[in-house]
Amino acid sequence: MLLEFQVTFDLQRDVLPWVSALGSPVSDTVEKSSRTLRIINVERGGNVLYTWKGVEGFTSVGLYDPLAKTNEKLYSIDNEVNILSASVNSGKTLLVSRYLALVMEIKPINNVKVLKAVDCSIRVQFLSSLEDVYASCENHLLIVSEEKYIDKFHISIGEDDEKRAVINNISNIPKDRIAEDFLWVQWDVLQQMLFYIVPKHAGCILHCIQFYPDGNFEFVVSGLCLFYYRTPTVLQEFTYVVAFLHKGCSKTFKVSTTITDPKQLKVSFINIDSYVAVYLPDQALHLINTRFPELMCYHLFLAGDCAKIDGLHCDCPLQTVLKTHVIECCTGILFSVSVNQGELLKCLTESRLDCERLAVLHCFLLHLDLQPQKEAQLIDWICDNLSTCVTFDPIQEFIIASLHRYLSLETVYLDKLLPYTSVPYWSQAIDRISCTTDIIEMPILKIDIFKDFWEHFLSELEYMKQTQQRFLYSNHMQRRDWCRLIYDGNSKEKRTDAYQRNILENTKKTVPLNQEEEYLQKDLMGLMMVKLKDHLSQHLHCAAKNKVDKIVLDFVCKQLDLVCQILEVVWRKHILGPSILCLDRDGNSSEYFAFHVMCRITDAASQMSMPLPPGFQTLQLFLSVRCLPLGCLLQYIDAGVLTLTEAFVVKLLKELDDNETNEKLKCSIFLRLPENICEKIYNLWDHTTSNNVIAMKYMKKLLFRLKQREITRQSPTDRSPMYMNFLPLNYLIMRLSEVEDKGIFYI
Repeated sequence: MLLEFQVTFDLQRDVLPWVSALGSPVSDTVEKSSRTLRIINVERGGNVLYTWKGVEGFTSVGLYDPLAKTNEKLYSIDNEVNILSASVNSGKTLLVSRYLALVMEIKPINNVKVLKAVDCSIRVQFLSSLEDVYASCENHLLIVSEEKYIDKFHISIGEDDEKRAVINNISNIPKDRIAEDFLWVQWDVLQQMLFYIVPKHAGCILHCIQFYPDGNFEFVVSGLCLFYYRTPTVLQEFTYVVAFLHKGCSKTFKVSTTITDPKQLKVSFINIDSYVAVYLPDQALHLINTRFPELMCYHLFLAGDCAKIDGLHCDCPLQTVLKTHVIECCTGILFSVSVNQGELLKCLTESRLDCERLAVLHCFLLHLDLQPQKEAQLIDWICDNLSTCVTFDPIQEFIIASLHRYLSLETVYLDKLLPYTSVPYWSQAIDRISCTTDIIEMPILKIDIFKDFWEHFLSELEYMKQTQQRFLYSNHMQRRDWCRLIYDGNSKEKRTDAYQRNILENTKKTVPLNQEEEYLQKDLMGLMMVKLKDHLSQHLHCAAKNKVDKIVLDFVCKQLDLVCQILEVVWRKHILGPSILCLDRDGNSSEYFAFHVMCRITDAASQMSMPLPPGFQTLQLFLSVRCLPLGCLLQYIDAGVLTLTEAFVVKLLKELDDNETNEKLKCSIFLRLPENICEKIYNLWDHTTSNNVIAMKYMKKLLFRLKQREITRQSPTDRSPMYMNFLPLNYLIMRLSEVEDKGIFYI
């Protein structure tokens, strides 16, 4: 199944035998033990707190350590009470129960202090850290009451004469009022963050507080997504809402089901890192992308057999306690939840819809730590389905998403400046699913008097505005410069202005990446580095210049490495060897497949204005000669799919003899050679396999090109941006120059 549930804790397996061995059995029957043995909390480090009732009328609280796989009895109350929630400090010396909000010394069992003696629903939670620095000195406790207030208690721990841990200030425990009169509250145990909403006359205020192990806290700007489902108003329809409070919008999803009784809707929301799984047993399993929620193709919607989950013991709703951990409350089992990469890959291969394929690719490339074997299988699927994906290019998606994942860890906010998908928009409908986006009142973020808060808030707001200012491969200005650079690279004439010098300076940084003299690809790499550096320097204000330079260089290097990675998978699968470099043999089906993949890579690189790795174009030319008839080969060259390189032409001259077929091939290739290559191979004209007829034809073609360039001098595409056509003087100069040039050639 797509979601893999692994049991990490089971009350019946891990606790019941231990409790029975204490000499105080849980009950005389298994039915009663299932009613009294319950999980009451899961702490940040994974420790599980549970409670049970003994036959003597005692109520006990125990702790299970998942690392040591041991149980420990923390405290016993001499009568039967309902403990619905509890928390233990890091040093395991204090226990707070939800039963009358008692704080109890448990090492040794000594004092009991009533913090809140009101008969109301409360939640108790010790602030914790992953380190034990603050475990033995001072503890900080949050109490959230249904009377709509939140208090933080400061409990100091000391030692008595027998070196035992005791509460120093048990008679007067200081406390701070964190909030009051809130409408809604949510505690994030992993991040130690508290979210709550307070109503005001102008609108609701969203507060987000970050707590630290030393007891300090601060208001921060953070994102928050709320998932909830609505009571059905239409039979056989299930509706749930995702509210992105930090973005001021919500998405309402409506799903067609076969359930006619609303009471049978047992919905679970499961947090899986960047996704939230919406699970309706035997009906639907949706993976909602909370990181990139804009388009429907970023979410994965499964139904039928694909939506089933194995390993669960009942259909009761699951409760998320930690990220990627849920509790099956009716059985007392704690599961760790993960995405099964094998099943996800199977879903990709069996899918026939582009929306599902794109959602799975997005999940693989941006959110999962790919295993090497699964990554090779994913690339293999991409190569096999290049022609079946209609609405997007799998190669572009692979390169862009992989670059975003790889470089987002470089520095803060970089993920907002780089593109994460090749799909600009999505308008296609998805079967049985409807989605509407609504603008909601955006809660005002809490502003306090802390130092530099305004500066931090405005900085965050600025970067939120820049989320649309991503680096676009198909940007018009970059595309224009890209085409101009290709034109200049195929001729002897080079621009010498400051902009061109900047490109050449960046090109020098890519020299180690080029093992052969592919000057055009070096220049294209330099152009991409210039454009990306300008983009990052404009928006990434927090990074120094050397950091930006490193990011840009890593961007280009990883880009080239991804293309090589695709070729390596193709080469290993089809067992291609050095024989493909021989020009006097025909290619087989494996070589034709490799050539097809390389052509699709070339097309993707052209659309993205992206350079290709060193030797790529030369290797593509060798495969084209072996796989294509001469007419198709020349059409590919004329259309720009194939680019002639110096290494290919030299090998063509040295290897092929002078039979009729080879002479026709060489003649056709030479007539299409760029001028910058011609100047480097003139010394090979005297080679034994050369032909004077070919040389004569080529010289005739070269003179024709020279004549055409002189006639079309000062054409509109070559003029400076400052050129103004309506000036009479410019018009007169252009006309006189044309007459003069024509006169010279007609004499």
